[in-house]
Amino acid sequence: MLAIALEEIHLQLLPEKAIYLENLGVLLVSDIHLGKSETFQSAGIPIANKVNQTNLDRLQALCLTYCPKRLIILGDLFHSKFALVDELLIAWSTFLANLNAEVHLLLGNHDRALLAKLQQFPMVCTTQSIQFENILLSHEPVTRANLFNI
Repeated sequence: MLAIALEEIHLQLLPEKAIYLENLGVLLVSDIHLGKSETFQSAGIPIANKVNQTNLDRLQALCLTYCPKRLIILGDLFHSKFALVDELLIAWSTFLANLNAEVHLLLGNHDRALLAKLQQFPMVCTTQSIQFENILLSHEPVTRANLFNI
């Protein structure tokens, strides 16, 4: 783990591919790509589904360890529309139900077209970059006109 302080915001760069903003109680993750296996399978490419549960287990372990007030996913939670199979939607819903944190999803290039389907979940979805405190969070390069303040 690497810890960095930026103007009173303490970043912990975690080996689990996440960033924890300790003094804000915010956990940042990106590019989880749930359903990547299902997407490949829909194209006839044989690949095991085990990756989904591994990623959800890692995310759940992070949330249990750090107990964030807010989980912010910086894009590409799901890989594509082919990822939205019942088993995975139930697993994501169960994860959210057991999480004691506000969840924000900044839609990335892989899941932006899934907005209507993802609105069924108890999380805030946006296509705009997120700005809070003096931090700007984005999945892609941004302009000042494309900000969402929380």
